[in-house]
Amino acid sequence: MRADFDRRAFEAIVEEYTKPVFNIAYRIVNDYEDAMDITQNTFMKAYEKRGSYDPRYKMFSWLYSIAVKESLNHIQKRKRESRITGVFDDRRFTPEHMMIRNETTGRVQSAIMDLGLEYRMVVVLKHFQHLSYHEIS
Repeated sequence: MRADFDRRAFEAIVEEYTKPVFNIAYRIVNDYEDAMDITQNTFMKAYEKRGSYDPRYKMFSWLYSIAVKESLNHIQKRKRESRITGVFDDRRFTPEHMMIRNETTGRVQSAIMDLGLEYRMVVVLKHFQHLSYHEIS
């Protein structure tokens, strides 16, 4: 195990990147609870695969790739489950959740979700994570 991945250092990474990782997951899956689960899974996977991190690259890029994979896996799993049960997940339509979202946020999120996945990821990274085009590529 590398010295730069000791427990305290990893706790600092989790603290610094929880919000950006959550935002990526939420913008992909459009569900608060699912995004929370994906965020937790992202950091668990990152810890498990900490030996594969290359410090020549930004930590966020590495975590981003894990978060996107986790989000896409979640979408695939949700599609399989809805095909099996025929029931769609209504958690995102709870009154509590609707109260959190205001009208403008809802419209923006809806427009983003209408984009194809590749375009959606670019918009999220550019306008919500404030990455340069070079960092996005």
